[in-house]
Amino acid sequence: MVLPFVRDLFADVEKLPAFLRVASHLREGAGRIRVSGLTPTAKALLLVLLQKSAGRSFILIVPDNRAAEELVPVLRAFHELIGGNDPDSIVSLPTRDVLPFQNLSPHPEIQEERAVALWRIATGAVSILVSPVAATALRLRSSEYYADLARMVRRGETLDTEPLLRHLNTVGYASTDVVEMPGEYAIRGGILDVYSPEADRPLRIELFGDEVESIRKFDPATQRSSTAVDEALLLPLTETPISDDLLGAIHVRLSGKRIAGAEEVVEQAIVLASAGNLQVQERKEHGNGAEQADAELGVAYPADELEWLATILFNLAVDYYVGEKEERGAKWARKAVELAHILATSWDADDGGLLVSVFRGKMAELGWGIRSGYTP
Repeated sequence: MVLPFVRDLFADVEKLPAFLRVASHLREGAGRIRVSGLTPTAKALLLVLLQKSAGRSFILIVPDNRAAEELVPVLRAFHELIGGNDPDSIVSLPTRDVLPFQNLSPHPEIQEERAVALWRIATGAVSILVSPVAATALRLRSSEYYADLARMVRRGETLDTEPLLRHLNTVGYASTDVVEMPGEYAIRGGILDVYSPEADRPLRIELFGDEVESIRKFDPATQRSSTAVDEALLLPLTETPISDDLLGAIHVRLSGKRIAGAEEVVEQAIVLASAGNLQVQERKEHGNGAEQADAELGVAYPADELEWLATILFNLAVDYYVGEKEERGAKWARKAVELAHILATSWDADDGGLLVSVFRGKMAELGWGIRSGYTP
């Protein structure tokens, strides 16, 4: 509860001549304006008041993720103090903690926070976005793409569970026997338990046939249902869903040939890369230069692209391992090692087998037997 005199104090700030000039400038969209002479706390208060007065979304650019983490709680507190209805409309879009092609996966918490933030932006649910400089410089997809990352389930509506479960798998959820942590789901007959990111409790969705009969929160410790709700918002855990379509698009980019199915994509990549390297080597042995052979063959998988695809597959394997799908992860890891092995023998590579060694070392740490089913 906010005391009346506190709200009156903030209302007095909105009557200051300087504030009125800035608010009018923003409402008219008259270009840039510079505001100075404020402490950090005063800046946060003025930003919230100006956003409320202007009636439009703001983007606040800060130096790094730490600055964003420190500022968002302050902005949300002021938002509540001035009578704002939805403090969650103030969100942070963190920058990734790894760079592309760094052979590392981003931290799961950062992936989750970015995915939820991008969904909120795409659906118009953001009043103030706090974003580090590096995050604002990244190229993004269309708003329709991010708006499709979440799913809404409502009581009384028809629900086809198979497409929903496929979607949950692509946006980072893991199937378990008992739901205890965010990002998990379990299905038992006509009951679907799911724990959405940012939710205070997991939800139990009970079906009668194809109709959603009830949605209830439940305690992850005791598994007992409690409060009934009318709808369940299932937010994503990643902004880049891993699907057969995505792997197919990667294959199109690399080879210009479209084929269906994730395994077919990888197998075709291995076949094309192996054949290309073999034919280049034969031409070199018969006196043709590698550059001439490359020009004649139009090599479909140059070294840098092979490294990229192998890294994507190995990161996918690790994600499966984290999601307790060890057998599937080991399968994709072996495919990644096979591509890395082809990379080591590619005529235009200076890898020298480094990527193979890195993958094999990681697989040994995770307890995956490399020689089981594949001998490099």
